[in-house]
Amino acid sequence: MTFSQLLLSWLVMAALTIISGLLQGKEFGTNLLLVAGLAASAIAGLAALHPLTKLPGVLGFGVGWIRHALTFSLLAAVLAQCSPRKSAIMGLCFATLFTIYTLLR
Repeated sequence: MTFSQLLLSWLVMAALTIISGLLQGKEFGTNLLLVAGLAASAIAGLAALHPLTKLPGVLGFGVGWIRHALTFSLLAAVLAQCSPRKSAIMGLCFATLFTIYTLLR
């Protein structure tokens, strides 16, 4: 990904996190900004791993699976305010189903 794509991804995720927090009744302050910054940084960092998913064999397959699991888990935890255990289970299920779908295509 180019720097502009990563920056746009970071800005969108930060904005979505702030909007989600405000809709849930959170106060706009340093805590909300910190959560938004951390979530956006994590998602942009995982998006930057995309070229590694093109590696041949199990390594590319594994990196892609981990990337999808972590991305979905973070989104579920931050935007939907799910518990860490519930968001981790949903992330594992999503990554597994998405990987099976990709293999069958």
